[in-house]
Amino acid sequence: MGSYLMQLAIDQTRANGFEQLELGVYSDNARAIHLYEKFGFERYGIQPRAFKLKDGTYRDEIIMVKML
Repeated sequence: MGSYLMQLAIDQTRANGFEQLELGVYSDNARAIHLYEKFGFERYGIQPRAFKLKDGTYRDEIIMVKML
């Protein structure tokens, strides 16, 4: 399902004339990172402690980009 939705988003973005896609993902979300890399996204940078969770812990955010 994730692959189908990702392809749909990429196709729609191209159809709308955009030249790149950008996204952010929790650095510990290995499954999502794998999916994005499978579709050609590359790691662009990291934002440390980007999200504070309810339990007081923090998550880094990996910024990813795909050139269309």
